Amino acid sequence: MEKAEEKATQQLISLLRADAFDEAKTLSQRLLLDICAQSRDNNEIRSRAERLLSSIAEALMEMKYLKFELPMSALPIYQSASSGEEDSAALAQASLERLMDEASNAFRLRMNPHIVSAQSYIRAHYQEPDLSQDEVSASIGISSGYLSKLFRSSLSVSFVDYLNDIRISESLALLTGTELSVGEIASAAGFNSTQNYIRVFRKHTGMTPGQYRTSV
Repeated sequence: MEKAEEKATQQLISLLRADAFDEAKTLSQRLLLDICAQSRDNNEIRSRAERLLSSIAEALMEMKYLKFELPMSALPIYQSASSGEEDSAALAQASLERLMDEASNAFRLRMNPHIVSAQSYIRAHYQEPDLSQDEVSASIGISSGYLSKLFRSSLSVSFVDYLNDIRISESLALLTGTELSVGEIASAAGFNSTQNYIRVFRKHTGMTPGQYRTSV
C-alpha cells in the first residue's frame, strides 16, 4: 500500500472511531475511486480494494459497543472468483456500499436516543455505588426491562457490564495519574468495596489494579 493510501486509510479509521460516520463514508468512497483510477488492471484494483475493505471491517469490529457483525464473505468481491476478466471496480464499489450500509445501521443503533440519555446519566453518576439499572431507566422515562433490551440490542453488552467498564476505565487514570490507594480508587470509581473492584478489574484486564499500576 502506498504511503498516501495508507495515511488516508488511517484517517478513515480515526473518523470511524470518533463516530464521524458520514465523513468516514465520504472518505472511503474517495479512496476507492483513487484506487480504481490509479491501478494498472483489475487484479490490482481487487487487491487494493480488498485491503481497504478489510481495514474498515477490522476497525468496525474492534470498536467498543458497536454491533457490527457482517462477515467479509458476505461482500460481493469475496463471493466472486478472482479473474482478470471481472469488473473489479464494480465489485469493489458494491462491496463498499454493503459494508458502509451495515456500518450505518450499527452506528444508528448505538445512537438510539434512550441509549444516549442512559449513557449521559451513567457518566454523571457512575461514582455512586448504588447506581442501578432501575434508577437510570426511571431517569430517562422507560422501563428497566426495556433499557436492558436496548443495551443488549444496541451495544451488545449488559447494563452491569457497561457500568463496570466505565468505572474501570475511570480507575485506570487514577491508578496511573495519582498516588491514591487501591481502596481509595475503588471508592472514587463507584465500587462498593475494594474486593469487588479487584474482582471486576481482573475480569476486564486480566490483572489486579496493583499489577497494572506497576506495569505502566
